[in-house]
Amino acid sequence: RVFIPTEVIVRVYILRGIDLQQVGNACNSYLAVKFFGGYPECFSTKERPVMKTDNPLYFEVFESRVRMPGGSVRIEVKDRMLPEVTVPLKLPWVTKIGNQRSFGLKDQDISLKTSTFGLGWSENIGETVVDLDNRWYNAAWRSL
Repeated sequence: RVFIPTEVIVRVYILRGIDLQQVGNACNSYLAVKFFGGYPECFSTKERPVMKTDNPLYFEVFESRVRMPGGSVRIEVKDRMLPEVTVPLKLPWVTKIGNQRSFGLKDQDISLKTSTFGLGWSENIGETVVDLDNRWYNAAWRSL
């Protein structure tokens, strides 16, 4: 059977994640979706991760025009690592008692969130690839 090239609109709905397994603290998860054979090709929610939960609620929809045959979708769930850094500082201080002045250095720790400066990294939690050809050219899927 000859497959005639066709352009279709593909929508991917992602509602939530259940019991995401990540070593360490709770996840700051986000989604990365790539449509192979489609345009636009890539989507990401990296700028707005769902913070500090292993059961995130995404409620996202991604849409792309995909050329069939040969289309597929890769859905990745990633953990956005946004560490806090503690910076030790020595701050000068002055006290004045009468005509006497005392000088010294005071130790103080300042906590900085690296996300404020756009720093951090991502770790892959999981991914899946959906072969659109198996669905598009399958009579049982087309009848849905």
